[in-house]
Formats: sequence, C-alpha cells, structure tokens
Amino acid sequence: MLKEVNPRYRGYTKALIGALGVILVFILISTLLILLRLIFAPRKWQNKIIKNSADFLNFFLGIKVEVLNRKFYNPDEPCLIISNHSSLIDIPITYAATSGCLRMLGKVELLLIPFLGWGMLASHFVAVRRGNRNSGDKALKTITQRLKDGFQFYMAPEGTRSPKGHLLPFKTGAFRIAQKTKVPIIVLALEKPWKILPKGKLFPLYGGTIKATFLGKIDPQDNSKTIEEMLREARHLFLKHGFTES
Repeated sequence: MLKEVNPRYRGYTKALIGALGVILVFILISTLLILLRLIFAPRKWQNKIIKNSADFLNFFLGIKVEVLNRKFYNPDEPCLIISNHSSLIDIPITYAATSGCLRMLGKVELLLIPFLGWGMLASHFVAVRRGNRNSGDKALKTITQRLKDGFQFYMAPEGTRSPKGHLLPFKTGAFRIAQKTKVPIIVLALEKPWKILPKGKLFPLYGGTIKATFLGKIDPQDNSKTIEEMLREARHLFLKHGFTES
C-alpha cells in the first residue's frame, strides 16, 4: 500500500531541485558571458544577459520589485549606486531597479566559484579581499577606471549584511571613489529584503514585493564635498526614509 510522503521531505526535494536548476542556469549564463568577452561582443549584450539573469532569479524566488523615484537615476550616466545591505537578494533587486551598464564589487571568494567567478571576471565585475588593504586599493583603482569607461557600479557601504535591516556603520570606499572620479552617488533604499531571505539562510522564507526607492543623488562636484560630508548625507537619506541604526 502506498503511503503519503512526509511533507517535510517533499519540501526538501522541491528546494533541492530548485537549487540545482538555479546552478545549471548560472553555469549557462556564465559560459555565455565568457564567450561574449572572447569574441569582443558589444557590452550591451553582456548587460542584457546579466539583467535577464537577475530578473529570472527574482521570478524564481517569487520576488516582485516596485521601483520608486526613478527620476534620481540616469541609466546612461556613470555613477555609483549604494544601498542598504541585509540579504543576498539585494543584488538581483538592485539589478531589477536599474537598467544601465551596472557591475558590482564583490568578495574575492566569489571568483573561486567555478563558472560563476569566471563569468564575473569576463563581464568586468570587481572583487576585493576583505581586510586586505592592498586588495582594497587595487579594487578602488579598477572601479575608478571602469567608471571612466562608462560603467556604473553597485556597492554596499555597510560591507556586510545587517541581520534585521538596521544600518551598520558605513565604510568610506564608495565615497572615496566618488570624490576622486567626480561621479555622482545614487542612494537606493531596499525595503526589508531580509524578511524574505535573512542572513544565514540559503532558501527564502517566502516571496513578496520589495520596494526599491531611489532616495537622492549626491554629486561630489557640488561645493567640493568631503568624503565625510558625502557619507553623512547618504546616511541621513536612509534615516530620513525610516531606517534605524544598529
């Protein structure tokens, strides 16, 4: 006589199949990015693949992104986009909210992952080794050159995920780059992504709608703003929007 499978095991099986599906998709995507780099394809082809990959991931996780105040964002302008950081899904959410030639700064450990790391390198992402000053200086130099080449860059000034969405102290890297390159900083607020995929979890707890709100534009050319002044201005925008500090 057949017995009903324990719902817990059905859930584990579904999660495993889903995870394998995502891995296979990203192997394919990374391979395409590498091939496009090898044949010197137009940059817009890579942009489209990366954007579609983020959209696929959001769809797979059951996430809808509502974008507000898009007037502060110009997809054709080199800039630094900074956001609060409380979940791994911050990345595909940010890509859903933007449409420019966006790349990001990530941990060097990501480059060690077969296919994913190779695809990132092929498509001009930049990696940094945490706690290593030489690596940090090299990453900032590379991002500076990428901005001059017309890229946009996404950075999370907190440096690590906040478990409950409280603002952690900001690192100065993004503001140092803005001061050096004179490109604007676009401040983006992501509303509670940690509730869907908290720090320490591999699978989302549930799907839902995330609001991605552009809070403002900080132009380093205005009044020759210092690094600390830009940092405080960005933090003030988050706090004014309703974020709290840890």
